[in-house]
Amino acid sequence: MSGTHAELSPSGSARWLACPGSYWLSKEAPPQPSSAAADEGTDAHDWAAKVLLGEVDIFDVPYAGVDIYTTRVQQASERKGALLWVEKRVHLTEQIHGTPDAVVSHKKVLDVFDLKYGYNKDEARDNSQLMIYAAGAIQEYGLKPTKINMHIAQPRAGGIRSVQMPIKLFNARVGTILDAADKLLANPDSPRRAGDHCQYCPAAAICPERATEARIAADMAFRDVRDIDEDTMLWAIENKKRIIDWFEQLNTFAIDKPPRGYAVVQGQGRRVWRTDIEVPMILKAMTLSEAEKAGHNLDELTVKKPGPLTLVKKEVDPNQFPDLT
Repeated sequence: MSGTHAELSPSGSARWLACPGSYWLSKEAPPQPSSAAADEGTDAHDWAAKVLLGEVDIFDVPYAGVDIYTTRVQQASERKGALLWVEKRVHLTEQIHGTPDAVVSHKKVLDVFDLKYGYNKDEARDNSQLMIYAAGAIQEYGLKPTKINMHIAQPRAGGIRSVQMPIKLFNARVGTILDAADKLLANPDSPRRAGDHCQYCPAAAICPERATEARIAADMAFRDVRDIDEDTMLWAIENKKRIIDWFEQLNTFAIDKPPRGYAVVQGQGRRVWRTDIEVPMILKAMTLSEAEKAGHNLDELTVKKPGPLTLVKKEVDPNQFPDLT
């Protein structure tokens, strides 16, 4: 997926709509390193796009479940007179633009598809990301649909979920999104609100609202659980994931700027099949160790992916974390 990031990205719209102040605070946040999960998702998207563009066969894709997405897009795009756009950037406004995975226009119906390869379930209903993509496609390509179909394909989280919106309701929802975007862009003091939307926020590690939650959690951590009142216990249970996320993001921030007494080391890398060349299917059906035991030379067919960055105390021997990349 190519192109520059939008000021207000469609993929982050659920966050900046729920927490307008996160947009401004994110400008002060350190760069977010990529993760193995994000890299895997990007790779799965690239393979899916190649299938839809006819560059590879679905059986060549090394990611299980991608076929449920490509099959649905192909079914929609193979109708007589249908138009298909794959990974094409669309602009809703100067500040809001992005790259939908696939868009299909057929007669008066517009289908917008989003492939998500993670494990966290997303809903198609009231999905601001898909609405922005659809509105951007309508504007970019001069379309005049009467119905909008929005689809989320999640091979690891329940399959495909779809919802249809009549154009009148769709236009009203998009108008609300644009109004909210205009207000937050005009107000550097836009309010911040903690919630489930904090999970992927680039400013989570420096957010005062998230820190308040963490302080409450830390206070409870040093108390006898039998002494915690029911309301506090309910708060902790309901916010467990957000609290854990905050500490994980704190760790990410510390890796970027290690505190005294700590060092950042590269974790052990691992070999994976190359994606820029064709690897025989008979080999991809095996693990790397199985292929080597069978006598195959994998030097030209594999690449070493770097291991994760890890924060360790300086007295720990860095040789425990050899850089094999």
